[in-house]
Amino acid sequence: VHGPIGKTIDILAVFATIFGIATSLGLGAMQISGGLNALFGIPNTLLVQIIVIAVATILFLISITTGLEKGIQFLSNTAMILSFLIMFLVLVLGPTSTIFKVFFSTMGSYVSDFVDMSLNLEPFGDSKWIGSWTLFYWAWWIAWAPCVGMFIARISKGRTIKEFVIGVLFVPSLGTFAWLSIFGGSALHMIHNLGQKELATQITSNVDLSVFSFFDYLPASSLLSIVGFTVMIIYYITVADTSTFVLGMLSERGNLNPSNKIKITWGVIQSMVAAVLLMAGGLQVLQTASMAAAFPFAIIMVIMCWSLFKALKEEVKEDFTSIPKEKIS
Repeated sequence: VHGPIGKTIDILAVFATIFGIATSLGLGAMQISGGLNALFGIPNTLLVQIIVIAVATILFLISITTGLEKGIQFLSNTAMILSFLIMFLVLVLGPTSTIFKVFFSTMGSYVSDFVDMSLNLEPFGDSKWIGSWTLFYWAWWIAWAPCVGMFIARISKGRTIKEFVIGVLFVPSLGTFAWLSIFGGSALHMIHNLGQKELATQITSNVDLSVFSFFDYLPASSLLSIVGFTVMIIYYITVADTSTFVLGMLSERGNLNPSNKIKITWGVIQSMVAAVLLMAGGLQVLQTASMAAAFPFAIIMVIMCWSLFKALKEEVKEDFTSIPKEKIS
């Protein structure tokens, strides 16, 4: 862990985190710029997106210097509350019964087709969709793995493995099922059942404005747009906060409370990378960078699974040998 192999893995984790988070910051800047255009008529241009990154960088650097228990915790709690609020509003204002039907039917499809969908690469057909959706998100999430894994481990001290797995795997998955059912189910209901084909056209023509185009077809669209825009900004800042915190930990040999100096340095670097990738070609370049950074770490993750299994076996063996023989008998 402390030799050349460990340092190499740390370096790969740094690169994966930088490009994974830079992809998120770039896409986030595009969405926030789209929100500014929808709400205030500000042009959705590259210059505006760069300005969004610059302003957001200042905000999250202020947040990161206040510490884990203050800035990041406050913003994370606020984002969760607003997320539940906007989900509830869309659930009530949208096609409620259809949303529940979508939730249960798609969950059933997911469980029954999990293996088939996980391994499907369309070898004899047009694999364009697989590449732009499945493989891109596969790579993007793997690029997030070092950041998310280390940060959640950092805030989960004292939890059991069972509590950890439930908290980071099952609960977020159910939340994702609900989120996609509420937003995706409502949009598909409008397009397929209500015949509002123009919504599909608006979304495909400008993905950055998709959520705001969707809100226009619901009651209280202005309120939903404002809350949705606020959630975007807060999530943008919290993503940058957590990633700079983890990059600081990696740079200071696992220090659980990295210095503000190193966190600020990494915060500026990842924002600059996001801005450069946007200027180099926008979404396509962001996707390519994320995939390139994730591939080597995908191999490391497989080895990490084996390492964890080995460590747990050794821990059980140590616990067993520490029990007095009279108690075992």
